[in-house]
Amino acid sequence: MDELRQEYRRRLPERIQAIEAASGVIGADRAASEAAIRRLAHNLKGSGATYGFPEISEAARAVEDAPSPGLESALQRLLEVMRAVAAGADAHAHGILIVDDDPAITRLLEAALASPGRRVYVADSVAAAAEALARHTIDLLVLDLVLPDDDGRRLLGRLRRQPATARLPIFVMSAQLGAQTQAECYALGADAFFEKPLDPHVLAAAVAARLERAAGAEAHAAAASEPAGPPPAGAEPTSLRHRVLLAEDDELIASVVSHRLGRAGFDVSRFGDGESALAVAPETDWSAAILDVKMPVMDGFELLERLRALPNFRQVPILILTSLGNEADLVRGFALGASDYVVKPFSPAELVARVRRLVRA
Repeated sequence: MDELRQEYRRRLPERIQAIEAASGVIGADRAASEAAIRRLAHNLKGSGATYGFPEISEAARAVEDAPSPGLESALQRLLEVMRAVAAGADAHAHGILIVDDDPAITRLLEAALASPGRRVYVADSVAAAAEALARHTIDLLVLDLVLPDDDGRRLLGRLRRQPATARLPIFVMSAQLGAQTQAECYALGADAFFEKPLDPHVLAAAVAARLERAAGAEAHAAAASEPAGPPPAGAEPTSLRHRVLLAEDDELIASVVSHRLGRAGFDVSRFGDGESALAVAPETDWSAAILDVKMPVMDGFELLERLRALPNFRQVPILILTSLGNEADLVRGFALGASDYVVKPFSPAELVARVRRLVRA
């Protein structure tokens, strides 16, 4: 039980960051933000006491049950309790490196990404970034493309060729608009791309989701390292092709996505609504999922939340397709466990590049 308590504590900082990101956009879209906050509180209410922290469950219950005018004060109390519990952890602090030569942007990002259990470093050039990577343990890098001593794309390519940083999560940000720049960055190995001027709440939510997924993957890898017995007699060999669950009610979009992913070597199972996708989700070892936000019967947000509750989907990359693109929806998606998002209309080539990167991450 002590080991489970420690693991729960270790992952609290990313849950704190997810709640902070959702609360930061209450003024922009209060209804959507409150819904995301109450969902997060509901999950904490169930997990806190289970892992030996009834104070978290009690504070989370107060948030879930609070009327709208009293939600923010109840939320602050929950965050105080979570921070106090997290402070007792002997966990490794996540290192985040921001590489940008604009002091105003780095100050903004430092404030947005600061959280218990993190250390945020700043580098204003490629040379300074190399020094920081050599001196500190970095778990995620936020990289601007335009730097005084080199192009950020060259640094991205070098990091992906070096064994020590080949799998380091790298989020690219740039004011260079256009699908070509994004596609090039994804081809070089970027995990996400944010256009400037970027929204710090969206970036913070994406960082929190990525770090929490990484922490869960470490725990999963540790459990998987236990010696396994021989496969059952007559068991079928595992397919080498990646299986992708696609939930999209638009026939044209579904056809294009299925065709392009199929050409890229993926096996795509397409469903026209969330309920039918959820019905088969537990039955297969999936490599990734792509969910449209606007679907009949069960929308993409509800499907995302329910997939993340399934044991076989806890570490599966999930990408959401949205025509909304507003801050509150993106924060909500990351808070519920999305790994990445694509705003419609999108380039099929870019979508394939993102899925490839998510599957390799």
